Amino acid sequence: MLEQIKAAVFAKYKAEENRAIFLSLFDANKNLLVSNGVITTDKTLGQLIDILYNAIVTKHPETQSIVVDIVTETTLQNDVATLLSVSPANNGLVILDKGDKKSGVILPGTTGITNMKTAITKTKEKFGLSGEVEMYTFKTEKITIGK
Repeated sequence: MLEQIKAAVFAKYKAEENRAIFLSLFDANKNLLVSNGVITTDKTLGQLIDILYNAIVTKHPETQSIVVDIVTETTLQNDVATLLSVSPANNGLVILDKGDKKSGVILPGTTGITNMKTAITKTKEKFGLSGEVEMYTFKTEKITIGK
């Protein structure tokens, strides 16, 4: 499956590019098994694919399909009104806790997330984020490999 991922991604992007990515793995019933990735990086796309593949795909032999989210745009959101007007169908959310340096991510188009207020609440709850935070929105291009 590693070669399928690389072929699909490298058909649109160069292996040497510095691009952030996420891999989301799904079973035969389309249930999410795991999702992992990075929003910023100093690694090349080729290196990140190898790292994420070895870190998560090899540990989930039941994987039937993989969605690769290639980060195409990241925006720091300083204005709450602007942030709340952003569509989570087309934009992901990253919240960074300035105090303990923890972070949480919701990818664009996540099931059950219909507005940014919900995205913020769910991200903070799931990842235990509180205190002073920075919030970023980001766009991705999704590439699906497998069934």
